[in-house]
Amino acid sequence: MTPKKKDRKLITPSELFDSVPLEIEDEILECYSEIIDEEEQEDLLLNQLPTVFERLKIPSIYTKDIITCIDYYYEFMKDRDVEVDYQNIKQNNTLKLIQQFTITSNIKDMKNILDIIDIDKLIKNVNKLIKFKNHHEHIYYSWKLFVDCSSNEEMTPDQIEFYKLTLPTLKIIKSNLNLDKDPNSKKQLNDSFLIDMLGCCKTDKNDDLINFSVERDGACVTFKDFAVILGNLGELDQ
Repeated sequence: MTPKKKDRKLITPSELFDSVPLEIEDEILECYSEIIDEEEQEDLLLNQLPTVFERLKIPSIYTKDIITCIDYYYEFMKDRDVEVDYQNIKQNNTLKLIQQFTITSNIKDMKNILDIIDIDKLIKNVNKLIKFKNHHEHIYYSWKLFVDCSSNEEMTPDQIEFYKLTLPTLKIIKSNLNLDKDPNSKKQLNDSFLIDMLGCCKTDKNDDLINFSVERDGACVTFKDFAVILGNLGELDQ
């Protein structure tokens, strides 16, 4: 019996999106060094990440989810008698953030958390944020096209950035942009690729979170999610 062929992927994620250009690495390292020198510290701490983002001039639309988790950690978790609960989405995303930015790896107890930034993890994660910053105008106007197709309301730039695309609005966009048929085969496209779109931008290839937002209001695509999608499509490679 002939084995079934695996489904061919329609899109191969860009390898350059995850790669760290030398100039971006130097930009992050320079910022890191400046802060610890100014503060006369040996290490950078988690609560200093907002300073890093500010120094690197990263738009807040890409960092507010991270800062929200940092604030939650210092207000509700650090030095408190709290048990690890990954079922709590705020705690779950905050713990994952800590693991992805600090020298702390496996977290079984709050007392084991060290809020010292791991420089390699910092470079890996901030790399994408800088790419978002460098291509912000392209991301914004591409996103605006989708928003305009899904709504007739007049919106300010802030309202556009905070808009969320749900499955019903994605269906409207699909129809308005004539995406109902495959451009190559001309066959009718079902809505499965829209559902994939709702879930493909939350984590990277290692299943690490990219968007740490805890205010989802159900399945949706946010501005930051859309930036990740464009990155995976190779739109941010230049």
